[in-house]
Amino acid sequence: MKSGRFFWASFLICLGAILLLSRFSLFVPEWQAIWRFWPLMLVLWGGAILSRGSKFAPVAAALAGLILAALGAALIDWGLDFDGGGYVDRPARTQEFAQPFDEGVRRASFRFESGAGSFNLEGTTAQLVEATVYSGFGRYVMRGDRIEQSEDVSLRLEGERRGWTFSRSGNRVTLRFNPLVPWDMKFAVGASRLDLDFSPLLVERVSLEAGASQVRVRLGDRSDEMRLAVSSGVSSVRILVPHSSACEINADSPLSRKSFKDFSRTNEGTYRTENFASSAKKVFISLQSGISNLTVVRY
Repeated sequence: MKSGRFFWASFLICLGAILLLSRFSLFVPEWQAIWRFWPLMLVLWGGAILSRGSKFAPVAAALAGLILAALGAALIDWGLDFDGGGYVDRPARTQEFAQPFDEGVRRASFRFESGAGSFNLEGTTAQLVEATVYSGFGRYVMRGDRIEQSEDVSLRLEGERRGWTFSRSGNRVTLRFNPLVPWDMKFAVGASRLDLDFSPLLVERVSLEAGASQVRVRLGDRSDEMRLAVSSGVSSVRILVPHSSACEINADSPLSRKSFKDFSRTNEGTYRTENFASSAKKVFISLQSGISNLTVVRY
């Protein structure tokens, strides 16, 4: 049997089974975690092509179909919900969040979890964290946890499962942070557009995990040492670094196009600005991606 038949048979059977089990809450996967493995489908399908005629080809094609089915189910489950038979438009909701600022807080961390959408960080606030949400995907929940002089804040999308209701409204979030507190931030999202301006903030560590996304990050120089880690799929990543800070890039992305102007390559996968050894302020950037366009520029 041709490997293509194994691929489509595996895809259709698995897609139907996943959606059916999910419909009756017998299988509730973490779609965001599954989405990160989408490049594996390309690897397996390429293996099936290279091994055409061998015993491995049908197995690789079937596994590629399974992964594509999981990704397809993720896209369907993020945007659709069943409501008594028939597709109806799910209304969007607007939510406003504010985590109060306490002068006794000396450090803060923030974790953001969502599916596909558009996410912006712009401006500052006198609160610790502010967020404006406009989404038809579900309900967001913000939580804060204070431990002595440190406060941990999280903002997470909790999807509502009410049938196959289609939402055209999208999923948009705007964030604002207090500029007086040192921050450790983590963003874990699906296929998204991220525009994050950290320049007015006292940020020490940022982790970005995204699917097929368009990412724009602007860094500042308020911290003596700042670390940024970006992990993405097929994405366009553009990072702006101030001239006042030296910068080192570690790029583990052999299939990606890299544009690191004003950087010198020191060894395999490592790039530095000329002032790296002498500068009092340093930025460390770690890039891990699939087939992406990676750009780091100075401003």
